[in-house]
Amino acid sequence: MRFLGVHVGLHDSNITYTDGNKVLYFKPERAYQIKHYAWASIEEAFNAAKTLGIDLDSLDAIGIIGSKDDELYHQVQIPNINKPTISIGHHYAHALSCWPLDGYYSGIKSFVLDGQGDNATTSIFCSNRLIHRLTLPEHESLGRMLRILGQKWGVKGHRADLAGKLMALQSYGKINTETLTKHAGVTYAELKDVFMDAPTAQDIDWLHTVHNIAEELIISLFKEYANPTEPITFAGGVAQNVVINAKLHEWNENILIPPHSPDDGLSLGI
Repeated sequence: MRFLGVHVGLHDSNITYTDGNKVLYFKPERAYQIKHYAWASIEEAFNAAKTLGIDLDSLDAIGIIGSKDDELYHQVQIPNINKPTISIGHHYAHALSCWPLDGYYSGIKSFVLDGQGDNATTSIFCSNRLIHRLTLPEHESLGRMLRILGQKWGVKGHRADLAGKLMALQSYGKINTETLTKHAGVTYAELKDVFMDAPTAQDIDWLHTVHNIAEELIISLFKEYANPTEPITFAGGVAQNVVINAKLHEWNENILIPPHSPDDGLSLGI
């Protein structure tokens, strides 16, 4: 089967083509040397595919990102494209993108934690390709909360990098016992209230303390759905947080995290 997966999005566009035997992946950031480069339309993605020698007329089907409600996928129609086209959920594509990892198999449990996906969702847990939890409103995402805080604190750079910069910045701080005591017992859903109460000026100790709280809460999310020995894949933008990943590996050595965990890997999941 000749299949083309397309992620356009607001940043980090990419396409993946497979003929059933080989896989061709392309990210235009590499070609244009513009970080987080995004095609302006799906037509630009199709033009890039043609440039790579992919014959669109020979395709059996096309996949794109974007689902409605809590569906994993549904059929759509693209103007001027007479091919079966499936729209696949953002987070579901993240989960499926882990297939290149050694040890991955179709029945594995998958956890995705992202800045924001379809319909303002931020995370998904699925097993045997079924959704068990399609998550939280957008403002409850650690990635999104850190990005907004970065904007508030005047951190420079692409908006897609702000969360990562604060994830790194927090490592220079130390635990503030007053902040730790103030927010003792908060749930993951309540983290949004903690971040809304963030200092106006940069306070690295505050950030380090709240990040430490978030680390433990995220690990507790994993513990709700998996045991410490079974393989679990972890993808999405927050899966780039090496501090959290290190703690996850202490709990479960079988956590599988792809290098393409952010939106770079969505077309691989498609």
